[in-house]
Amino acid sequence: MRSYLIIGVLLAIYGSVGTTTAKELIILGGAEGRPWQDGGGGIDPIIILGPQEVTNENVPGGIIDFSAREGWIFPEKADQTDNIALQLLDRGGSVTAPTVLADLGKDLLKMIDNNASSAFERKSSPGQNVRALGVVLQFDLGARFGVSRIRFFPRNAEPDFLAPDFPFQDDYMRAYELFLNDGTRETLAAGLPVFTSVLLVLQNDQPVVDVQIEPQYVRYIQLKSQTTVGFEIGEFQVFGEGFVPTAEYHSDIFDLGENLALWGNLRWEEESQGDPIRSQVPISTRSGFDDSPVVFNRLRSDLDGAEVPWKTAEEFDEGSQAREIVSQLDAPDLDIKRARLLYKDQPLNVRNEISLTQAEYNKLRSGNKGSVRDDLENWSAWSPPYTSAGITSADEVSAGMGGMPIISPGPRRYFQFKADYLSEDLFSAKGIGSLSFDFSSPVLAAEIVGEITPRQAELGQKTAFSLALIPDVRPEVDQGFSSLEISTPVKVDAVDRIELSLPDGSRLEQDFSDADLSDLPVERGDFRIDLVAEHRFQISFPKAENSRIATGQMTVLKVDFQCVVLRTGTAFSSLALSETAGEVPQRVVGGNVFDLSRESSNAILIRNPGNLVVQVAKKGDLLININAVPAIFTPNGDQINDRAQIHFDITDLISGAGIGLRIYDLSGSMVREVYRGVDQSGRFTKTWDGTDGQGNTVPPGLYIFKIDLDTDGGKAEASGLLGVAY
Repeated sequence: MRSYLIIGVLLAIYGSVGTTTAKELIILGGAEGRPWQDGGGGIDPIIILGPQEVTNENVPGGIIDFSAREGWIFPEKADQTDNIALQLLDRGGSVTAPTVLADLGKDLLKMIDNNASSAFERKSSPGQNVRALGVVLQFDLGARFGVSRIRFFPRNAEPDFLAPDFPFQDDYMRAYELFLNDGTRETLAAGLPVFTSVLLVLQNDQPVVDVQIEPQYVRYIQLKSQTTVGFEIGEFQVFGEGFVPTAEYHSDIFDLGENLALWGNLRWEEESQGDPIRSQVPISTRSGFDDSPVVFNRLRSDLDGAEVPWKTAEEFDEGSQAREIVSQLDAPDLDIKRARLLYKDQPLNVRNEISLTQAEYNKLRSGNKGSVRDDLENWSAWSPPYTSAGITSADEVSAGMGGMPIISPGPRRYFQFKADYLSEDLFSAKGIGSLSFDFSSPVLAAEIVGEITPRQAELGQKTAFSLALIPDVRPEVDQGFSSLEISTPVKVDAVDRIELSLPDGSRLEQDFSDADLSDLPVERGDFRIDLVAEHRFQISFPKAENSRIATGQMTVLKVDFQCVVLRTGTAFSSLALSETAGEVPQRVVGGNVFDLSRESSNAILIRNPGNLVVQVAKKGDLLININAVPAIFTPNGDQINDRAQIHFDITDLISGAGIGLRIYDLSGSMVREVYRGVDQSGRFTKTWDGTDGQGNTVPPGLYIFKIDLDTDGGKAEASGLLGVAY
């Protein structure tokens, strides 16, 4: 059930197959979206806190500020008048006394209850001798804060906490040592904080201890008694300033319907406070096929003690299929590896029925609980953070404009995002205003699998490739598609043939090997080349809408084209396009298409992203295929050979590198710098019009063009000759 806010049906309300899809927009925050506090109004998130601990809170630790600015979320900022210690339990913190063997339980919490009448006591009484020296009190604030002040005192000592019925103002700690730890991984040993002493007072005469420190990040505070005199602490207070250095916001899990959904773009408002360079708020996404991104395990204690994610047979009715399956999985003579494989081979709906839920896991006795872990079979891992290209204005967020394509796998049913707040400075932070993402449902196909061959090519040499696709289209559910966009490292040299093999064994095809790709579209029969651009081309064909992989009744689309590869690990990714303009396209996933499409094949679908990737042998040359056309040109203004085009390919670069093109005369003097920039691997053309740096036409003669490339791994140069004639 979709209980979150959906803004409008942007194109048409979808219904049966053949109608247009509906592109929908979900907004959180800002003036129009659901409140951030509600998490989006979907399914509660499940966040792993420890090996056997999860939380369903949108904000683990509760250190996101929802009230600093209406419709925005910022990391919590400490108020110098607010006692941070009061909410430490809500943040998952604790108060312990590691040197006291007795179970002090709730007595320790009396130091952080904001109650003037209660106190933690370490005092002797008639018939009971209590040791005060060496008592250690340890406070885990539950998160890192900028701490600048620590106070503690007995009852009736602080004017704001007077308790005349408990006149113990003189029972203060006569000597103490204060230790701090900032909670970073580097300051932990075996998961425990390593403390640094910041203050030692051996003769204290102040009932109200008020310690001012330089503002610094603190998570753990340790107070050690250095006195033999009994004492009590009515309240232990911690004050600070600045933003917390880390915080997390997890959205609810959005259920977009059993027909699945295709992800569009993600976009958000962002604002900095303080130094913008010293804070960030990376946003990540993930998607899944079921409503739980976490696997809950129990121990098969009556067998081998192995961890398994399914329930016991007793949870199901006698004679039910679920009980029969689980009984088989828990059979004493079934090896655990085989049992797990059998579980994994069950259809998704069966796995969901027999899997442990969070509620059932919580009911298990501690000795029967296994670990909890992310479900990386039915859910994708969290995506890499989206870049600043996703930041837009409030109007664009509301209108569903701009942003970045969502990179989590689709089509899938469930979607979630998170924001991780990070800061290197107490007084710097970033906030998020409104955020939106769009999606389309129903989808073009439950899945579209693709494979390219060959997957090994010669660097910089024209290669004939075949790309084959098989869609898995659910009858009466999916839309099907009749257009495909294929990404290429450079502009394709030719699109030779498009072929469509149908489930009944018939075949449709067209030869485009003689087509002029500069004059598009080119249409032949039911096939068409619509677009050829620098890094992609687009084709159309009879609609693929009858194809099921599981039954072997498949439609196979095959495209033969010629292209150059300039970097090893080049992915020929593809997008199936909706018949309705502006709708979300569907990505093709890698798989063993050629095995599946062979006649009499018993192959099963094996998904592999590498099946869309082409490798090349490294030759060491970063600059190849260098030439100038024409080799001699005449820049006299007659519009014939007035310019020279210098072509070159940059190979084997993943990130950008500095590139320059200069013209020199035969004496070695530079005539003109034609180009200077930063580029990645690709095919480039730069034009020289025969003028020098001052715009004057150069004299006739021979000139040298030089290309220089400056990479992290070193420099590369190439040169050639150009002739100027009149």
